[in-house]
Amino acid sequence: MSEAVDQGERASSWRIEVDADQGSVRWWLDAEAPRGVCTLRLPDNVIELAAHEETGAGLVVRVAATRPFRLEIITPFAEFVEQAPAGVHSYLLTYLDRTDVYSS
Repeated sequence: MSEAVDQGERASSWRIEVDADQGSVRWWLDAEAPRGVCTLRLPDNVIELAAHEETGAGLVVRVAATRPFRLEIITPFAEFVEQAPAGVHSYLLTYLDRTDVYSS
């Protein structure tokens, strides 16, 4: 079951969908990567997504979770897929690095 989530101090241009049954989150970010934080409170996990800054090489995001989950981040230039572990982790979503790009 997929549901749209509307929680936290997220940027208005963000779109986030959660599939609690599959343990996955799909997060759309626009090119400017507006700063903001969104906390998702699920029955078995608490996930915080934060967009920080655009570095010239890519977008910096921070992800915190109490349990591992599948994270898809969709940007105008690529789709990134990570099996995000529990804890706090930062990712640099680079324009040129395609090692984590999901191809359907």
